[in-house]
Amino acid sequence: MTPRYSAHQLCLPASTFADDVRFAVDLGYDGLGIDVGKLGPGPDSAAVEVFRNSGLRAGVGSAAVWNILPTPNFPEPADPEERVALILDGVRRLATFGSESVFVVLGQPHALGVDEAWRVVDDALLRLHAAAHEHDMTLSIEPMVREGGRMIEEPLVGTIEETLALYDRLGIDDGMVVADIWHLHDSPGFLESLRTHAHRISALQMNDFHPPRVWRDRLMPGAGQGNVRAALAALDAGGFDGWLDLEVFSDELWAELPPREFLARGLDAMRTSWNERAPEVAP
Repeated sequence: MTPRYSAHQLCLPASTFADDVRFAVDLGYDGLGIDVGKLGPGPDSAAVEVFRNSGLRAGVGSAAVWNILPTPNFPEPADPEERVALILDGVRRLATFGSESVFVVLGQPHALGVDEAWRVVDDALLRLHAAAHEHDMTLSIEPMVREGGRMIEEPLVGTIEETLALYDRLGIDDGMVVADIWHLHDSPGFLESLRTHAHRISALQMNDFHPPRVWRDRLMPGAGQGNVRAALAALDAGGFDGWLDLEVFSDELWAELPPREFLARGLDAMRTSWNERAPEVAP
């Protein structure tokens, strides 16, 4: 395969939408993961025109809120129904850019309790899937096992298999998975899951792991302990045709690098990791 390289705007806090488009074109990216939160309240017509004229493609985007249930780092709005309404609005807005998919995270039960949390999540996913389908998009779930530097106790879905099982239970046969190196690199059977389910992976979020010193402390792909090259080899062996999507959250790198240089270094790291991909023994 020839990889498709994108950068998610969630990891570009210091630039404008137009900046991101210009930098991505100049550097040779294939697309962007659009963050609706970066667009402001709208209307989006000017941004849509800029994007369409760029020749970039819209990969896996996100609404202004992406967690269905609140989490400690993203607690507002507290009402899940308000959160779902924002995600539904995000689906509509992402569709105007031609986004292939919208990704969501399930969040954490907390005060709701597990049974009620699942009722809310199931209902939300069915509604979000219907909205995405209406706009010729897919729905992607990101299994998340860490928030900041902390492990999440008993995440609702913590693996690719658990995510696909959830889709099966809800009768969603075209649901996709966003796999994040930082979250899943040390989950049991991760490499085999990537190989087996490569056709259900809409994006591999490209970054790298080391023991975090602060909340936002990810590394560029290939610079840490996340077995990135083996993950890419597994996806390649499985026939992956999704996006390699830069998603590096790092206070240190954001302070050190201007946005264009950040994107340049990210693309170079992704290409190098792809070119050096090789099967390894999972840690």
